[in-house]
Amino acid sequence: METLLTKYQGFISRRLKRCIETLTMKRREYTDEVNPFINFECGAKTIDEVPDRIMFYYMLKHFESFKDIVLNQKKVSRETWDEKVSDLMNYILIIDAYYQIYKYERENEDISK
Repeated sequence: METLLTKYQGFISRRLKRCIETLTMKRREYTDEVNPFINFECGAKTIDEVPDRIMFYYMLKHFESFKDIVLNQKKVSRETWDEKVSDLMNYILIIDAYYQIYKYERENEDISK
């Protein structure tokens, strides 16, 4: 018999797998093979903004939709719920990757030179 912990761990594994699959598919669709942040950087230049703010604004759009469902107890299909959660998680992962690569790694490079 499956325990609550086993169900939880299986769910987390499936959710993360779905996020990885979506990020991979969207990267192929929206970026080049060199820079996964290229569209955010181009968009930022277009409106004289920084890429991480563009990423945050995109994430905020997904957060507002998620917040609306939760706080207003909206009835949505499981498919819609999964999409909302995965979208939000993916933008958090994209922002995290951007900060880890562009902000923190470069700070450490500058310190060591």
